[in-house]
Amino acid sequence: GYNLMYGDLKKLNILRRLGLRTLLGFGVHKYLRKYIYPRISDFAEYQITSNVENLLVAITNKAHSNQYKGEFEGLKIELQNRIKNLKLNYPQTFAIEENTAFFLYSFIRIVKPLKLVETGVADGISTYFILNAIKNNGYGKLYSIDISDDVGTLLSNNEKQNWELHILKSKGDFREYLSKISPFDIFIHDSNHSYFWQYYEYSTALKFISSNGFIMSDDVDYSYAFLDFCKRYSLKPYFIYDYRKIFGIIRSK
Repeated sequence: GYNLMYGDLKKLNILRRLGLRTLLGFGVHKYLRKYIYPRISDFAEYQITSNVENLLVAITNKAHSNQYKGEFEGLKIELQNRIKNLKLNYPQTFAIEENTAFFLYSFIRIVKPLKLVETGVADGISTYFILNAIKNNGYGKLYSIDISDDVGTLLSNNEKQNWELHILKSKGDFREYLSKISPFDIFIHDSNHSYFWQYYEYSTALKFISSNGFIMSDDVDYSYAFLDFCKRYSLKPYFIYDYRKIFGIIRSK
């Protein structure tokens, strides 16, 4: 499943070393699109912000105060303590960043979805905030997909009550599992960030997501998959620019 794209990542690394980015303005860009990082200018035509409050207003069409900021800060302190005291299995660079975590937590508290899906758990930082938002809402369930069972180290047994972890066996298994748990209200990609796998996840999720559901993705600046997906299906994206990377959000039709 998530390891099928090694050859594509290898090609991407070769292209970077050769410095071919400078040639991309001469028609080469389209041909090599699947093997390169997007330019920051590619996001300029869309709404991109680091202000979570403004983004929540833009997406939900309602004014929201920072009513969930206190809850988030308390959860953040607890998470930092766990990170210090537990042996983690994955690099911290795998985790979502703070603005993105606050957006996810606040958005789930506001929208109150019944079913959520995420791909890629690692030590469980995003999973932690999602599950605590579900717990504070009083209902909902998170279905997580990963290729390993050594994930979710940061989660308590109490938080796991509203959680199901599915270990992915193959590419076809991904589609089969989404079909089984569909329809779901929110889909969040944070697994293999190669162009082909990202695009496959987005397009497969679109088939099984509920009407007016949301497809979200971390690391949309890692390939052109998210931008191409939005253009292919005429979907309007929003973006959070965090410290190191960009998180994308779209509403399904």
